[in-house]
Amino acid sequence: MKLKALLHENFENSVFITFPAIIFWLITIAFVFFPVPSAQIFLIVLLSFLSVFEAIIDLRSQTPYLILSPLFFLGTFALISYCCLPHIFVFIETFHEPPTYDITRTNSWIGSKGEMIVIQFVAFCFAINGVVTKLIFSRKQFLKLEGNYNNFRSLFFGTLAILTFIFFLSVLRSFSPAFDQQFSVGIGRQVAFSLEPLISICFAIMAFLAAQKRGPYLLILVLIIFIFLMIHITDVQVVEGKLVYNTVQMPLLICIFVLIFYGVLGFKSLRQSIPVLTLIFVVLIFTFTCIGIFRYAKPDLPNAKTASFIEKVKGGILGKLFHRQLNSAYCLNVVINTHGKKTSGAPFYFLMSVVPRVLWSNKPNLSRGYEMHQFCWPKEQNTYSELLTILAEPVYEAGLFGLVIAQGFLAITLSCLFIFLMNGAPIRLMVLGALLPYLAHFQQHFALYLANSLKMFLFMLPVILILMLLSMMVVARWK
Repeated sequence: MKLKALLHENFENSVFITFPAIIFWLITIAFVFFPVPSAQIFLIVLLSFLSVFEAIIDLRSQTPYLILSPLFFLGTFALISYCCLPHIFVFIETFHEPPTYDITRTNSWIGSKGEMIVIQFVAFCFAINGVVTKLIFSRKQFLKLEGNYNNFRSLFFGTLAILTFIFFLSVLRSFSPAFDQQFSVGIGRQVAFSLEPLISICFAIMAFLAAQKRGPYLLILVLIIFIFLMIHITDVQVVEGKLVYNTVQMPLLICIFVLIFYGVLGFKSLRQSIPVLTLIFVVLIFTFTCIGIFRYAKPDLPNAKTASFIEKVKGGILGKLFHRQLNSAYCLNVVINTHGKKTSGAPFYFLMSVVPRVLWSNKPNLSRGYEMHQFCWPKEQNTYSELLTILAEPVYEAGLFGLVIAQGFLAITLSCLFIFLMNGAPIRLMVLGALLPYLAHFQQHFALYLANSLKMFLFMLPVILILMLLSMMVVARWK
C-alpha cells in the first residue's frame, strides 16, 4: 500500500522517474570510458526494471498516452533486441550440443564495448523521455469521442474498405508477375512503397475507433492483422535455387504497435491489459512459426540440407529471432572497435537524408547494408545486407563524436515531434500511433531511419487529409 500511495503521489510529477533515469545514464557514460564487462549484465537488469517501472508510472497516471513516446519504445526495443536476446540465446545454447550457431560471435558481443554503447543509448532514451514527459504532465489532457454511432461505424468500415483494397493489390501482385512488374518502376514503384505506411495509418485509425466502442470492432481488427501477416509471410518464391521474399520485420512491428496503441487507448487497469499482452504474444508466436513453415520448411531448394520438417521450422525461428540479430550485434561491435576513436569525418552527414532525390540527383545511397557486411566480413563473397542499428553509422562516419551528435539530434527531433503530436486534435494521436513502428525501428542505419520516417509520413498524408475532412462526422476533442 505504501508503494501504491507513493506512485499515486508522483503521477502528477515525473521527477520520481526522471532523476533516477538521468543518474543511471550518467553512470552508463562512465562505464563506456571505464568499462567493467562483468557489470553490464546488472546494468541490463536494472534498465529492464526501469523500463517496466516507467511504463507502469505512465499507464497508471491520468495521461496513459505518454507511454506512446517514440524515445521510450526506441530504447525499449534496443534493450530487448541487443541486450536481452543475446543473453537469452547464450542460455539456450548451453542445452545444445553441438551449438546451433557460431557462439564465438555471441561471446564477443556480451560484455563488449558495443554492448555498453547500446546500454548507454537505452539509458539516454529513458532519461530524455523522463524529461519530456515531465513537461507534458502539466497539460492534463483527456480524450473523449463523441458523435453519431452510424457515422462512427461508417468511418470504421470505410477504413476497412481501404485496407481490403490494399490487401487485394498485394495478393494480385503475388499471383501475377506481369501485374507485379507494374509496381517495380516509376510511379508504380512509389505506389508500392506507399502501401505499407497507408496500412499503418489505417490500422491506427481502426485501433483508435475500436478502443472507443469495443464490441466486434476489436475482433475485426485482430482478424485484419492476421490476414496482413499471412499475406506477407506466405509470399515466397524460389528463383534460381534461392528464396525470394519480402522482409516481415516492419509488418510485424506495425501489428505489434497497433495492438499496443489499442491497449493504451482503452487502458483501465494493469489486470485488464493482460488480454492485449496475450494477443501480442500470440501474434509473435504465430509470425515466427509461419516464417519457419513457409520460408524454411515448405520451399524445396536444390541444395537444401536434409532435415526434418520440425528441424527446419526450428532453424528458421532461431535464425530470424537470434542468429540474424547476433550477426548485426557482432558487426556493430566491429565498427565501434575500429572507428570509435576516429577524430575526423562528417558528424552531420545524416542531414542529407531529408533532401529529396528529385532535388539531388547524385544523392548517395542511404542503404548501406551490403557495404557494412563487406566491412565486417571482407573475405565473404555474398550479397547479404547487415543493418547495424542507428548507432553504427554515426560512429563509422565520425567516431564517438558522431554518435554524440546523432543522439542529440535524435533526442531533439523525437521530443519535439512527441510534444506536438500529444497536443491538439486526436488525429495527431492517430498519426503518432501510425508512425511508432518506424520511429522505434532501432535496427537500421541512422540516415535511412530519418529518411524513412519522413517518407512514411508523407505517404500517410492522403489518408490523414481524408480523416481531417471526415472529422466533422465524428467530433473528437481534448477535454
